[in-house]
Amino acid sequence: MKRTLLLTAAALAGLSVVTTTAPAQEPDEEAMMAAYMKAATPGAEHEKLAARAGTYTTTTRSWLAPGAPPEETTGSAERSAILGGRYVVEKYNSTMMGMPFEGMGITGYDNVEQKYVTIWVDNMGTGIFRMLGEADASGKLVFRGEYKDPVSGETKTMRSVSSRTANGETFEMYEVAADGSEFKVFEIAYTKATS
Repeated sequence: MKRTLLLTAAALAGLSVVTTTAPAQEPDEEAMMAAYMKAATPGAEHEKLAARAGTYTTTTRSWLAPGAPPEETTGSAERSAILGGRYVVEKYNSTMMGMPFEGMGITGYDNVEQKYVTIWVDNMGTGIFRMLGEADASGKLVFRGEYKDPVSGETKTMRSVSSRTANGETFEMYEVAADGSEFKVFEIAYTKATS
């Protein structure tokens, strides 16, 4: 009995040491708020994206296979800065393989990831295509992403390059093979409407 009381007292003493020597860490609310504000505040990258807002006419050349002649179509695009300049939304209309083509994209810069992010949806599929990118020294936006090919079921890598021109932008999309070689799938010339 005496031994049981001694063991119980020792166990309780040990618990009180554990509970009194390990106080709960309180998060620094001021530091947390500063981090959230930094993540939410638009910066220079967002301003560069917002400068792409406007109304455009487009000329698209697309290739179904390497060496094949391109299909050329015309269309239009409307880009708008939204949510305090944090993102740019694009609504795109054209034709593809003789059918109406309508798509929409959202592009932004993630302050936390320190990457450009773009998503794309259109009426030729049901998936949401997401790419991450960076700006190079010349100001080109270079993105990479993956999608599942509906024909083969394989995951394919894509790379896009957006380059500013005197009156708009050129957008190129490449399929990247496993060996690193690339095949240009399409190219869009955006010409900004003058006001």
